[in-house]
Amino acid sequence: MSTIDLNDPVVAKHVEHKARLRARAQSTPSTSALASSAPRGQRVVRSWIKLDLGRPIPPTHDPWALGDAFAIECIGRMSTKVTLAELKAANGGAWSEFSNHSWHCVTGWTCEALTFRGVDLDAVLRCAFGDDALASYACVYQIASDGYTVGVDSRDCAGAFLAVEDGGGSMLSREHGGPRLVFPALFGWKSAKYLQTIKLLERYDDDGLGFWEKLGCHRRGRWANDERWSENA
Repeated sequence: MSTIDLNDPVVAKHVEHKARLRARAQSTPSTSALASSAPRGQRVVRSWIKLDLGRPIPPTHDPWALGDAFAIECIGRMSTKVTLAELKAANGGAWSEFSNHSWHCVTGWTCEALTFRGVDLDAVLRCAFGDDALASYACVYQIASDGYTVGVDSRDCAGAFLAVEDGGGSMLSREHGGPRLVFPALFGWKSAKYLQTIKLLERYDDDGLGFWEKLGCHRRGRWANDERWSENA
């Protein structure tokens, strides 16, 4: 469960902004799945915008100081922790490059041609749980150290990866959340900054809904289908 206080003025400001965006979307005629490579209504920006709930990050969450010793908790049928050093070793001793990635934010901007270095989500799960880790899960539930939570439908995990470094080879900055999962098919809110725990759920039901899904964002969030808001929110 999220530990984020909705009465926090900074959080409330972001929630109100999302509510205005949703109201605007409801007054605009809906469209079917898009054929273009970018979502309807997006504007292209020159740099990757910092966007979060403004929550304090616990001092214990410090991948920038820990480096390869930084560990992510993984919970499935068992619980374990995997370090960046273990993931890098399992990936052949170096990070893979994920280039030309477009980041689509549900608030209306798109940043193109981003490059990350890291490892496939499947490799993370194999390193944590072994080869049978990919057999049966319906939801990847992410828990951040600032209390943010978000669930991702397993059907939307194709091409997903753990982004550890930027294109220049430096660990993702503090403003962009450090090591985090990236889902190319989804809007950016599905990628938790300050990632602390990856939890595999056998069902994607109410227990898999994260902070924004509980407040009206779409369960799946596929940008190509313009899945921004839940119909029943």
